[in-house]
Amino acid sequence: MKFQSLQMLRGIAAMWVVAYHMQDHFDPLATAFPLSASDLLRKGYIGVDLFFVISGFVIAWTALYKPGPHDAPIKFLLKRLIRVAPPYWIATLYFAMLGDLSKIELEPILRSLFFIPIESNYPPIYGFPILVIGWSLNYEVYFYLSFSALLCLGRRLSIQITYFAITLVILPAIFSGKFSIDPEHLYKGISNTYILLATNPIILEFVFGMVLARLYGSLPGTLRRSYVWLVLCASIVIFMAAFFLYEPRMSILFRGLPCACLVAGFLVVERYQLFSISRHLAYLGEMSYSIYLTHPFVLVVAKSIYATTPGQHYVQIAQYLLALAVALGFARFFYKYVEQPMLQHGKRIGSGHFHTPQPAKNSTVSRVK
Repeated sequence: MKFQSLQMLRGIAAMWVVAYHMQDHFDPLATAFPLSASDLLRKGYIGVDLFFVISGFVIAWTALYKPGPHDAPIKFLLKRLIRVAPPYWIATLYFAMLGDLSKIELEPILRSLFFIPIESNYPPIYGFPILVIGWSLNYEVYFYLSFSALLCLGRRLSIQITYFAITLVILPAIFSGKFSIDPEHLYKGISNTYILLATNPIILEFVFGMVLARLYGSLPGTLRRSYVWLVLCASIVIFMAAFFLYEPRMSILFRGLPCACLVAGFLVVERYQLFSISRHLAYLGEMSYSIYLTHPFVLVVAKSIYATTPGQHYVQIAQYLLALAVALGFARFFYKYVEQPMLQHGKRIGSGHFHTPQPAKNSTVSRVK
């Protein structure tokens, strides 16, 4: 089952992150836009929060609540890693080769490839990997690993919630004497980078997504259209209020929760077929991972050729839009010729690895006398 609303939100989130990074490299581009448009670009980092909430929903729905049989924990984990890791490895290694090869250090590359935070400062990023957006994938993979391991104890949301309560509340209290819901808070008593990642409250955004999956599975079969419109409008109002009234760099209350509300609103809309999602937006969501992985390559080139002087607003905007178009085109190429072929190959490997041989129809079974 594909959620077209989530695909749409994924695509929007990916392009929003790209727009934010482009704006950062095209300084002083902000002066070329009206205040509202500049604000929209400047807060594009919220796309990462949307990704985390959506991931929490998809993982929980797929493993716990969707109708039909569910994969064994190891197969479930393998499918997720096949989906995420190989394209990221290729993009990371290629990005590393774009720099000065004589200055490349082995440890940052290995930490990047194995989804381990680079350093124990600057939460929740903890140092940028070789491919800068990889810091968010560290959280994604940690969530996959944790969730899949907990499936061995049972397919209940309460098990997952208990684990994350321990890692996000009890462990910080043990190591540092307190816990925080601020993702930018650094626990002084913890030095291991992976424990720092595991105890960072930004993981609550995945938990929000898991709770949404549980609530989605409890929705009634029918609902009045007026109620559906009310849910959608309320979710958008909450999200927009947080967007315009608050400006924390990282925040569970003013970024995570509003993103969860927005996801909930569009899930309800799709569930009761209030309106259909454009296939173009859905396709944008399908290649959102490639957009996310490849746009740093375009940023490097765009930054090196950017040569307009302040005040040339139309030239700045034209360069900005051209860079966005190139980023989208490059992402489509990567999606078609790298991500998709690797995903299909990975699926064959996964299916073969977990295939249980069946006895031939005509085979005879010997009896012990």
